[in-house]
Amino acid sequence: MTAANKSWEDQIASHLKAEVAGLRTCQRYAGEFDAAGVSKISFNAPAVFVACLGWMKAKQEHQPGDGRTAYTVRFAAFAVAQKPGKLSRTDIVALSLALTDAIDGKTLGVTGAQIAEFDKAENGVNADLDKSGLALWAISWSQRIITGESLWQPGEAIPVEIVFSHTPEVGLGNEQHYQSANPEQAASHV
Repeated sequence: MTAANKSWEDQIASHLKAEVAGLRTCQRYAGEFDAAGVSKISFNAPAVFVACLGWMKAKQEHQPGDGRTAYTVRFAAFAVAQKPGKLSRTDIVALSLALTDAIDGKTLGVTGAQIAEFDKAENGVNADLDKSGLALWAISWSQRIITGESLWQPGEAIPVEIVFSHTPEVGLGNEQHYQSANPEQAASHV
């Protein structure tokens, strides 16, 4: 499976597995992350589960303008470790810090992604997980990811024509209101 064909979460899990020492399990996770969900899956701790929490279209100033679309995507990495014995609570904090360092400011191996912006890390104290002898931390971040195909092929000349309009009717369907700002074309409109 090539990087372009892997899900965002799979690409991130591959990156984190390579960057964070000592992980025994690192994979995507779908669904609500809670004690009931954790008990239904098989894994070896310390483990990290990567989930996409949602996305929205990025602001206009972050759109590439070439036919592709930029989204602001929210992710979380859930770190699960055994309580004192093999890995203490202090060690899960160290693991969470290592994950934060591996995430913040990186593209995480995601095709079309810009750098991740760390949001927060928080203890996922849960009585049921505690009874199971597990400790949980959640690290969340967002990053812009550009999807789709560019209107222009690599190496192809990109058409450059600057147009403007004085009317409030702008955008698709209002092209007749635009005037060229290119000097040679503007002179022909006088």
